[in-house]
Amino acid sequence: MFCNVLESRGGRIGTRSRLGGLSMLDWLKWLLFEANFLSDERRYWIGFLVSLACFVIASYGAKQVRSNPRLFTALALFASAWVALASMYEAAQLHRSIDAGELKTLDRLSDLSALLTVFAGAVLAREGKDEHWFLNSHQLQVAAMAVLFALVIPRQLPPDWVAPQHLELVLGGILSVVGFLALGLGAKAVAKPWHFAGLVLILVVYAALEIGRTLELMVVIPRQRMSDFFALSFAAAKLLLTITFCYIVLRHHRFVSTKGT
Repeated sequence: MFCNVLESRGGRIGTRSRLGGLSMLDWLKWLLFEANFLSDERRYWIGFLVSLACFVIASYGAKQVRSNPRLFTALALFASAWVALASMYEAAQLHRSIDAGELKTLDRLSDLSALLTVFAGAVLAREGKDEHWFLNSHQLQVAAMAVLFALVIPRQLPPDWVAPQHLELVLGGILSVVGFLALGLGAKAVAKPWHFAGLVLILVVYAALEIGRTLELMVVIPRQRMSDFFALSFAAAKLLLTITFCYIVLRHHRFVSTKGT
């Protein structure tokens, strides 16, 4: 809304005066959903490069724990999730349209990334001494696969029965939350309490961003591109999640290796 008045010094003064006249709620709405100082291309590049950096970090972690097949598999799956997201950002740069139908494939890449995090967390959970019945009985993985399967159903139903785009967004959001839950449960099995608490905080913030973005896509029609706030917040959340999760796994690997010698 205010991006068009930032082209000159006079425009910046106008922006400050307009912002000064906004209520706190309007200012917050502008910050979260309408502040767009970065170009679309730059926002996509930020998402792509950050996802790629997360892949490199997780791949390095996987290399360090290659002597432990279970930890290696967990971090390999975690790294693969970032590849799927990086591919989504890279492909999105080629789409000038933001029509929901054209972006369906990109949404499925995001859902596939969430599915991979579910299995990464489930594999890590089995490394702990105490078995977690929900993960070790494959319930969480089965639930994630069921949600992924359900994502192909809405577009097969008559449009007057259900809004396919809305249902797909809801199911995709559920799959993301299941992925966060799996990562948390997996880390809990091997992490120190304070490390686990830090990861939970990051997961809660990341989940809040995912839910907020999903609600925005459901409410705002036609579909809008991500604001600067969401783009930068997602980038920070990705890095913090990757660094913290990999640190927990690497620390556990060192502890086990030291204990075994």
